[in-house]
Amino acid sequence: MHLIPKYNFNISFLEEIDNDLYPEDLVIDIFDVIMNSKLGIYIKFIPEIDGIDEKWPFDFEYDDSSIQNLRKMFLLESKYVVTPSDKWKGKTKKISKEFIAKCFHADDAEKIQDVIVFFISKEDFELYKNEKEKISTFDMDSEDKLHPKFIDDLEKEYKLPGFLKNRIINSPYLSDEDLSYLKRKRDANGNIILLKD
Repeated sequence: MHLIPKYNFNISFLEEIDNDLYPEDLVIDIFDVIMNSKLGIYIKFIPEIDGIDEKWPFDFEYDDSSIQNLRKMFLLESKYVVTPSDKWKGKTKKISKEFIAKCFHADDAEKIQDVIVFFISKEDFELYKNEKEKISTFDMDSEDKLHPKFIDDLEKEYKLPGFLKNRIINSPYLSDEDLSYLKRKRDANGNIILLKD
């Protein structure tokens, strides 16, 4: 059993439409949840990718003018991804750095990292997207909002913080380095525990 300690990090959001690199209609509803904004552990939320649960890994052709190919590109360029599939909801899959290197015609896969994909239901994706809109209205830079109790309070009203805690932080896929950014580590039994000061 994996144990989760108390929150001691903050969360913030980054909208893909804010980076001005792509037309807004192509990147609508793509966003990052950032855990520990000072060190930046990015969890990218990507809307439904057609046929992702029919062939794995999926076919990829670089084309940043297509919504579906752009979503695949964002997935391949990320480290942690959340995307909907009612068929695979609750499952977690990995895309190897070798496959990613092949997609981008890169010679050295060692400079690339694997991508961890957390699948959720379409209903939950819409829920988290809507909750993000509400939570985004809070002043995340306020000193009170950086306090661990703020995240605890959020969890009483919203499902997204609990998802981050139970599905992301408590997964065997979060890297040891990223766990350390959250002041956590795995013990000998695989439990997530707080680092001692």
